[in-house]
Order: sequence, then structure tokens, then C-alpha cells
Amino acid sequence: MNSVLVLQIVSTLISSGVIGQMIFPSGPVDVLEGGTVSFNCTSDGSVQEDILSQFNRLDIFANQNLLVVTAIPDGAAFTFGPVTVDHDGGRLRCDFILLPMESRFTDEIILNVLILPVVTPNSTDTTVVEEMDLEIPLTITGNPFPLSTNAAITKDGVTVQDDRITVNIGSGNGASTFRIQNVIRTDSGSYTLNVTTTVGSGLAVFNLDVQYKPEFASVPPSMQSVKASNTFTFNCTPSAANPPPSSYVFERDGAGITEGVSGSILTVSSLQRSENSGNYTCTVTNDVGSVTIATYVNVLAPPTAPRQLMSAVSGAFTVVLNWDQPLDNGGSSQPLLYSVRVTNDTFNMSFNSTSTRLTLTMGSGIWHSTMYTVTVSAENEYGIGPPSVTDFTTVDSTPIIESISTESLSLTLSLDVVLLTDGGRMVDNYTIALTSSSSSQYNTTVIIVFSDIESPFSVPVSQGETYSVTVTAANSVGESDPVTATTVTLEQPVTPPDETSNTVGVAVGMVLGGFLFGVLITAASMIGIYFCCIKCCHRNNSHYSVNKMSKEQETVYEECALKDVKIEANPSYGVPPQLVSSGREQKGQSAKDSKETEYL
Repeated sequence: MNSVLVLQIVSTLISSGVIGQMIFPSGPVDVLEGGTVSFNCTSDGSVQEDILSQFNRLDIFANQNLLVVTAIPDGAAFTFGPVTVDHDGGRLRCDFILLPMESRFTDEIILNVLILPVVTPNSTDTTVVEEMDLEIPLTITGNPFPLSTNAAITKDGVTVQDDRITVNIGSGNGASTFRIQNVIRTDSGSYTLNVTTTVGSGLAVFNLDVQYKPEFASVPPSMQSVKASNTFTFNCTPSAANPPPSSYVFERDGAGITEGVSGSILTVSSLQRSENSGNYTCTVTNDVGSVTIATYVNVLAPPTAPRQLMSAVSGAFTVVLNWDQPLDNGGSSQPLLYSVRVTNDTFNMSFNSTSTRLTLTMGSGIWHSTMYTVTVSAENEYGIGPPSVTDFTTVDSTPIIESISTESLSLTLSLDVVLLTDGGRMVDNYTIALTSSSSSQYNTTVIIVFSDIESPFSVPVSQGETYSVTVTAANSVGESDPVTATTVTLEQPVTPPDETSNTVGVAVGMVLGGFLFGVLITAASMIGIYFCCIKCCHRNNSHYSVNKMSKEQETVYEECALKDVKIEANPSYGVPPQLVSSGREQKGQSAKDSKETEYL
């Protein structure tokens, strides 16, 4: 912008007694930088024309330095310019010299160079990190010098009305600043600073880029539960970052992961609890900084195998199983269920338990003298884990009687004993206890031992008596628990009367009967004892304990002795014969050969 200022200079001339005037403005003259100043040094016409037109001269000074010496005719206009800031405060002087007297008439003006404001930031593109304070130095020039109140700020074409954003114009050039306190990311944009004075306006345009480290609008949960064999995806894409992220680093429990990584996303397929459970982290980085997000992945799976599975055999029909909980419950929040299986070649038993200690008994199916395999697996809602396996073998037991049945036969009681088991060993003998409280003959409990292990057994009894029968069986381990049969009552037989008898017959019978009675009784007694002893010797290999023997019985005893049948006197009279085991086992004898022992 150029400006032309016309100055009319009127000087007072004294020549030959004639006084003239020089007309010149008083005080400083404002001239816009780059403009021109025109001078018209004239007189009032009282000076001779030939003198003025011949000898006028204009001297121009700036800051006491003579810049121009120009001879001009009177009334001629003179233009000076362009005016620069260096001319500020300069003096323009118009001299009239009258020759030959060299008379000098001088007048002058002071130039005030006006300068448009100019705002210059030290950078037109500025980067700042979020939450920091920003200060941009400014170079501001102008005459007159602008004030801070003369500054206006716009961002992206919108006037800024934020107390955090200010312009401070100092008292001199280069002492001004543009400031933003606690920069936020929305401060990014294109700023225009407009400084205005009476001369005009000065504009400065600069760009501000607010940078910040990556951030996430939402983060993954602290724990994620995923079923085994499924897929886990870890998305590490930030919702905002300036500048964009330069790297993504994935780790599990502190170890770097590269497999399955695609940019900001990690994908893990076919999850396995032992291999893929753990704390996953993702660190995303840009030029400002780094942010790490984390999530714990709990792969849900069946439990591991129970630990320290042990079996403790306690007798023939009892085993105690113990185990410790699995090292890993598979991520379940529920109590574990244990699946227990006990098997061998012929046995298979399965059941569930919540306890880690079990006692298996005969009621569970455990049998003596048997080897079993125990398999224990832990189960949760995600499946059954691998098993723990152990073996145990039960020991032999005493015999177990399942039942006994009785049948009365004349003067004997037939006992049929059914074994549940022989305990894994051969039965050595059976013990039968008879108790009768109503008989003078069996007024105490009588013990009869059979070494013949074949059932049924024949036990001598009396008619009309009531008995309680208890049976035990024994092997080399020990004696079984006793089993008592239902009380048995044997009826007294009734002899029917002889309707064909007559008086004579009765009389004769009485005479002859008296004579023959003694002979028959004696013979029958000896024959009965003989056959009884031979029968017992042959069938039962047992011997008798007889209360008291007659002479005839002693003769039979001698004959039985030749057949390995022993008869021992019982010191307690009034007690019936007692069978005592001879210690010999009847092997290979069939049930048919084992018949009742009869007492005649």
C-alpha cells in the first residue's frame, strides 16, 4: 500500500529588504511504510524570480544523515520514497540558498513511518502431546505496536472462546507468545491469529497437531472362560491413537506370542487347558507412548486325574480307597464328582461319589480271595478327566453259611447246610449245637462236630422234644458266624392197639415174653451198637464218646477198634453220645455217599 503525502513548504526569505515566507507543516508527519512523500518548496513570491529559480536546493536528512541533495526550481514538487522503517524519525529539510550571498533559509519536518502489524510464529506446524502446556513464540512488528487486546484467535474458522487459549503480546518485537494450557486432543486444528492496529491488520496462520498414546473405549474382561477345543480371539485395536500405533506385542504369562497374530488381533484355536490357559496381555505402542490391556483366559476342561489313589485291604470283604483331589479341577466352580469303577474278569461295579474316601464291603460286591482293579476319574460339568488306576486283592475268609434247613426223621434230625462261600479255603468241619430245655436227656447244649463236609448231616435226637439248632463251619482261617435254624419239635409216635388179640394170646404172650425179653434185648443191643459203629466208621470216619458201656458194648468196641472207630467214655453221665472230629477230611465223596448217621 503506497501513500503520497504532499508537503507544502513556505519559507521566509530575506533579500534586499524584502521578506518572504516558507510554508512548512509543523510536527511529525505519518508516512506508511513503503509510501512516498512529496515536497513542494515554494516561496510567497516576494523573492526575485531569477534568484529562486536558479539557486533553490532541497536537502533530505534521515536521522541526521544527509540522504539527498537536490537542486530544484522554485515551486517545483519533489517526491521522496519509498519510505522504509529506516526513515522512521528522519528529518526532511528544505533549504533555500541565495547566491551569491549564500544566504540560507531552512525549514524541516520529522517523518513518522507507519508499519502494518506482522505476526510470525516460529513454526507453522506444531505438534504437542495431550495434557501438556503449549507455548509458541511469536514475532510481532508494527507501528504503532499492537496490544494484546487487539488480537483475535480462530480455529478452523470458528472464534476461540476458551480461557486456556491466549495470545500474549510483549512490549517489543519477539516477546509475544501463543499459549494453550493443558492441551486436549480437540485442540488440534488450524489456527488464525489476527492482530489489528490503526494502520491495519496482520494475520498469522499455523497448524496444531495434538498427539496422544493409544486408548481403548472398552477393554476385555479381567477373566474369560472358554471351553476346551473352542477358539479365543484377543482384539487389541485401540479406539483412538495419534499417531497410529507402530507395534502390537502379545504375551501369555510373560512369554511372547507370534503364532496366530495378525496386526492387532490374536486368534488361538483348539484351546487346551494346560497349554492355553493364562494371563494374556497386549501392548500397543505409538510415538507418544504405550498402553497394555490384559485378560485371563480360563480354558474350561475336564479335571486332571485324581492323585495318590491307594487301596487298603481290611479283611476278606473290606477295602478302603483313598485319593487326593486332582491337581486341576478344570476350571469348575462346582464340587467334583468322582466316577469309581471296580472290575475283574467276572465283576464290574460302577458308582459315583463326592468323597475322596470310600469303604467297599461285601454289600458292595467285594469278595474274598479276589483281585480287583479300581479306576477313579474326576468329573465336572465339562466332562470326565483321565483315570487313576490301582489294584488290590482281598484275603481268604472264614466260611459263610447262607442257610440251613432241617427235616425230622424218626430218631434223627437231618440238617442241610448251604454255604455262601468256603472263604477261599476247604472247610475242615461243621459244628452243630443242639439245645433242648424240655428233655431230661438233652438238658444242656450238645456240640456235634462233623469232619465230613458233605451236607446234609444226621443228628440223633429224641422224639417229642423241641430243639434249637445252631451251625458253624470252620476252615484254616477260622470259624464262621453261627446260623440258627428255626426251632424244631419232633412228635412222640403213637402205637395203635392190636384188635385181633385175645385173652389166650395175651396170656401166652406174657409168659413167653418174659422169657424172651431179656435175650432179645441183649442181642439187639449188641447188634445195634455193632452196626452203628461200623456205619459211622465207614461213612463218617468219626468216633463216639459214650457215657457208659455195658459188657456187650465193650465187646463191640473191641471189634470197632479193629475198624479204626474209637469209643471214649464221657465222664459226664446223662449226656447222649457226642461226635468228635477224627481230623480226617473226606475228599471226593459225593452227596449220595454222605447219608445220615443213625443211632439204633
